[in-house]
Amino acid sequence: MCAAGAVLAHAAAGGSVDPLAAVLALVASALLGRLLLRGPVDGAQTFALALVAQVFWHGAFLLTAAPGPAHSAAGMLLTHVVAAALTTVAALGVERELVLAACRRIGLVLPAPGVVVPPRAVRVPADAVAPVVPVSQPLRDCHALRAPPR
Repeated sequence: MCAAGAVLAHAAAGGSVDPLAAVLALVASALLGRLLLRGPVDGAQTFALALVAQVFWHGAFLLTAAPGPAHSAAGMLLTHVVAAALTTVAALGVERELVLAACRRIGLVLPAPGVVVPPRAVRVPADAVAPVVPVSQPLRDCHALRAPPR
């Protein structure tokens, strides 16, 4: 996730990306990640690791960049920080929770579509005991009587 974010951030800010630098940065950030993430991980540790990975990637891209037009340092910094933040959000699964929350909100506003569920045939074992219905309660056609669960 850091790889995709770093490549997109670097290219969006006007930098160039060398494939060999991408592979070297991937190996370095993966090894560093193994060292940093030994125990339980929280959001701050994940964001710190994503920032460190962005620094590795940016450094590797700069060391292997072909001469070209200069890019904005502030723009580059901003895009790499945004990439680290989005990587953290994705790694922590927050995007899934946001999508589920949005779906719940939409469900409150929009009416639910009519879903027709066909009734299932229920097999009652031969040794099942029929339920006892008190005489004081009148039988209704809309409530089917069933055997207790096995």
